[in-house]
Amino acid sequence: MGVTTAVRDAVAKAAADLGYVKDIRAHALKATSTSTIGIVVRTVRLDFYAELIAAMQDRLEALGYSTALTAASDGDHHATGAFGRILGLRPDAIIVASGRIPSRSIEAVGAQVPVTAIGPTSTSKLVGSVADDGSGTDALAQLITDAGHRKIGVVMYSRARSTTLSRRSRLLWEALERRGLEPFPVKASSRADGVDPEGLRESLNRITALMCPNDPTLIAAWNLLDSWGVQVPDDLALTGYDGLGQVATPVFGLTTWRQDVAAMAEAATRQTLDRIAAPNTKPQHVLVQGSLLRGRTV
Repeated sequence: MGVTTAVRDAVAKAAADLGYVKDIRAHALKATSTSTIGIVVRTVRLDFYAELIAAMQDRLEALGYSTALTAASDGDHHATGAFGRILGLRPDAIIVASGRIPSRSIEAVGAQVPVTAIGPTSTSKLVGSVADDGSGTDALAQLITDAGHRKIGVVMYSRARSTTLSRRSRLLWEALERRGLEPFPVKASSRADGVDPEGLRESLNRITALMCPNDPTLIAAWNLLDSWGVQVPDDLALTGYDGLGQVATPVFGLTTWRQDVAAMAEAATRQTLDRIAAPNTKPQHVLVQGSLLRGRTV
């Protein structure tokens, strides 16, 4: 005999009254499908990841899925730990949003469960991807040259620090070269997203504009410049990339490129759900276009 609706409702009410929270791990041990999607991000402190997480959680939870979130910092060791925590919950799929996790680590997990990566472009046969199409780098290069700048620096991130920021630095550099210019490399900070103070100071007599591969780098550079009495944009123009959160509001007036996080979240969740429903579905590689925000820093 099955359990009646009245009994189920009474049990649910009693559980709610007691503050019961389902143990996802215990549920996973006995369930074929856990209806859980793992989300692995680089950090929750940056606006890009915060907005991305919120958009994906809203979409997935509206469809009855639980989300399990963890953050992975630099390197293989931390990536392995982050994936281990998520895989221990036996998720139906995993969405990764971090340019600092090596692609080999992501692909190793992609051999076990459907994985979609947001951020780095990819051609992997195991892992789907959703990425900014990179057109913002060309648009920003055109804007900065149209403003009359010819001595332009680019904050350069290494691939070891961030796959996404390294690629974007390179695209900014190449966009300037296509316009017949010789960009000046400015070293990125070895710690947080930002610019190396000494590298920036040494560049000041060689450049009139600085292109940053994300907005946190722009803000960090601007703070340094302000402390040195260097005026933006009169003494040095600045461009960023991301265009999210409060720093993208007119009050701050950043000249930057807004990534369409809502479209990226939608594409990632749609692909993830398609691959859960049809496991033989091949991973897709989706590119999303953003838009220019013309502020007061150029």
